[in-house]
Amino acid sequence: MTWFEGAAPRSEAEAEFLAALRTHAANWQLDVRPEHTGVLASLAPLYVEVEVPGLPQGSNMTTVLQGGYWTTSPTELVLQAEWGDTHMLDNGGHDDDLSVGGVRIGAAEAAAVMANWFDTQLRRSVQRAEWIGDDGRVVATDWRLADTGRRLAAEGSWLRRRRAPTRVIPVRPPR
Repeated sequence: MTWFEGAAPRSEAEAEFLAALRTHAANWQLDVRPEHTGVLASLAPLYVEVEVPGLPQGSNMTTVLQGGYWTTSPTELVLQAEWGDTHMLDNGGHDDDLSVGGVRIGAAEAAAVMANWFDTQLRRSVQRAEWIGDDGRVVATDWRLADTGRRLAAEGSWLRRRRAPTRVIPVRPPR
């Protein structure tokens, strides 16, 4: 399996972007593997994603790194990337999002910027906070970025999560 396998690029610029992104990804010294990545080319922009190992996935869980590359855009947007969920590129507005627009950069340079953003995000420490019930079982869980406390995902009783967690465990230590 290759990095960012999936739909075929629709243009020479998308092909160049994907080739460069694959080259950068192959050099990541991380626990991410090619099967954690994908590409979709049926919509604008060219969409790429990285499933972050060790984190839950699903609706309302912003645990997938998503990126978009526009070869042409009426808003002059070139790149966008964010922590996302099952909906593509709709969780924007966080300080750690990537948004590059109003500039002209080549496809290979755009891929380098996107790969660097993915690499930086994959190196961030993630912690799992757990709330333990009286019976000793986990009744609620949060996954948060350790450096900002931003919640990526939550499961279980929201009432329990209003109090301090019983324990906090590193899920993805910094690399």
